[in-house]
Amino acid sequence: MASTPVDLDTLNEMLLDCPFHQVLGLNIESTDDATDTLVMRLHFDERISRAEGTGQHHGGVIASLIDIAGDFALIWQLGHGVPTINFRTD
Repeated sequence: MASTPVDLDTLNEMLLDCPFHQVLGLNIESTDDATDTLVMRLHFDERISRAEGTGQHHGGVIASLIDIAGDFALIWQLGHGVPTINFRTD
């Protein structure tokens, strides 16, 4: 854990500091120290859909969610982010 824990409000402020995260409509709903769980929600918006009218998220958006959620889990646990060096999803 971080020497100074990063609380939920601070995590969400940090999250919304990035315009890309704002476009995605990301929100960290909760953190749980007992289970080491961070819950991040991506709200659906037609601007980030795979194709108009499908109601499906674009794969790049889902990959971004995975990367950003991982980063913020590290920020929560370590007190700072760690840059993504390599990321692959199939």
